[in-house]
Amino acid sequence: ECYITMALFSVIVPMYNVEKYAKQCIESILNQSFCDFELILVDDGAKDSTPQIIDEYAKKDDRVKVIHKKNGGVNSTRKAGGKVATGEYIMLVDGDDWMHPDCLQKFAEAIKGHPTIQLFLSGCYYATDNGEIIKRESYEMSGLLNEEFIRNSICTRFSSFPQSVWAKAYKRELYVKFQNRVEDCITVGEDISIVVPMLYVIDSMYILNDSLYFYRYNPESITKNKKKEWPTEGLLARVKLLEENLDLTKYNLDAQLTAYVSHATINQCLSYFKANAYFVARKKCKELLDNNLIKKYINKNVKVTDKKERLAKFALKKRFYLLMKLYTYFW
Repeated sequence: ECYITMALFSVIVPMYNVEKYAKQCIESILNQSFCDFELILVDDGAKDSTPQIIDEYAKKDDRVKVIHKKNGGVNSTRKAGGKVATGEYIMLVDGDDWMHPDCLQKFAEAIKGHPTIQLFLSGCYYATDNGEIIKRESYEMSGLLNEEFIRNSICTRFSSFPQSVWAKAYKRELYVKFQNRVEDCITVGEDISIVVPMLYVIDSMYILNDSLYFYRYNPESITKNKKKEWPTEGLLARVKLLEENLDLTKYNLDAQLTAYVSHATINQCLSYFKANAYFVARKKCKELLDNNLIKKYINKNVKVTDKKERLAKFALKKRFYLLMKLYTYFW
């Protein structure tokens, strides 16, 4: 048995309507080969049997903490978990994903060898909704990455860095600081809002030469369900956060952020056209493109290399709404 005074890890799991996946997720964590952790399950006002499922696990295992809260989205859920976390490092798991049995053990070994590093990350597996593994993702390099490498090779092209919050371990103070900056209305791109600004303040990171996390393509996810309109206020809050937390005079960040905003705006407008009648979507898209924050980036002359995105960016700049509507069939 495990007797813990102060955990090395706080594993935070947002739980919203995941009754289909909750058992696999929770048991993959509780059955880890390394046991010096606390598991924080945050019920975000779920309407299915998820609250009852997680309460049962709390009764059976002292390592489990349960929070029940009103529905507020994944950011509010992660913040609630961060408030009660006591572990030295925080790890995030989505409620429909699961961990490799040796995930925490491998991370703990890396941390023991490099106790001053604030960010550790591993590769992952991608799985279908029924759990069938379809792809493994790992890194070309592993081990310690120093500040020079981070600044010269990662900060200069942040879009190439894995921007998901999962499959990573963060020093608790570092994670909570950047998570608390993210407004709750950001429901798409919430991970990049945390991870990218973090890259520009850390002086080292460590990559494990293992794939230790299983990511499930859940068709109910907001980013997978493309018939659902994405909230406009979330995009504006995301762009504002990145603009305010990145020094655009360094690392070619002005061009990097311009390309990112163009990409995000394209997807935002496509969500309008996918979810609404043509003239309703056109009105929403026009209002977004008239927003001064978005207009500033769309009008910047930054080369987009991908052919589909270049066509979509051209449609945005010229406001070819019918072309954007047609583009949704390929999105």
